[in-house]
Amino acid sequence: MATTETLVTIIVLFIAFAHAVASTLRRIRFHSEASEADDIIAYGWSLKGFVVAVALAWVVLFLVTSRGLQNLSGWIPSSFAIVGIIVFALVLPLWATSVEFFGAEYHLTPGGIRKHSPWTRNFFVQWDEIRSVKHVPTGQYTVIRTEKGKIRIHDWTFGKGELFEALRMTGLRIRIIIDEDGTERPPSLPLGTVVRRLIGTDRGIYHLVRLDSPVQCKRATTGKDWTLRELVVSPRFKGDSLQRLTEPPTGDPLLVGIANVVQPLDEHSEVPDFSRGVYFALGRIERA
Repeated sequence: MATTETLVTIIVLFIAFAHAVASTLRRIRFHSEASEADDIIAYGWSLKGFVVAVALAWVVLFLVTSRGLQNLSGWIPSSFAIVGIIVFALVLPLWATSVEFFGAEYHLTPGGIRKHSPWTRNFFVQWDEIRSVKHVPTGQYTVIRTEKGKIRIHDWTFGKGELFEALRMTGLRIRIIIDEDGTERPPSLPLGTVVRRLIGTDRGIYHLVRLDSPVQCKRATTGKDWTLRELVVSPRFKGDSLQRLTEPPTGDPLLVGIANVVQPLDEHSEVPDFSRGVYFALGRIERA
């Protein structure tokens, strides 16, 4: 007949296993909602495999030492002290790592970050709602404070490089110099701010820049006046990146193509509609 200690141990094991499975299923459902334009930040299969291997090792040890469940005497806890040791030394660490590794995932979208955590409230935050970013070396994670709450991303996750690149770029002050726009005298532009990163259907990286003030100028293709206020820029050469602006200068100009946004881009769109912009110039970008 099962003892009270045994029943408590079984209940704890069942709850821990059920929570880990439920967290995994919720994360899988969240993952299925990602679009092709999203970058996925999650724990790799090496860490997930380690957790599974440890769990399987305990199962094998249990089956071998109990002779296929025929002799359970060695596994029946004789006191609640032993139950406590089992829970805190075995169940809790394995449960916590399983829930974290299999349940946490973050989507880096053109409009912002979509958070899915098994521990705290989930939400979507736009790039301009991010207030601070701080790395905690002792805990090996980065805390992103936003208007909607905190996002904690561990150093062990894969894909975080794209996130940190986007964070470094957002809010960056730059100067766009138009070298050629089809007119005799290209306009001189005021300083601008990188508002957000965009990901095209070609998986190319673009950035939306908002000028400090609008500029009225001639449009070469029509000869009529138009306004430059929000511009989409992208490197002209494959392999180049605006990330260079956050690094020590090399002396090489950052050449870009420039498009004027003639209709506001949807801030919540996963894949921005670039038909709302008109490609019109070649130029350079410098950090202000």
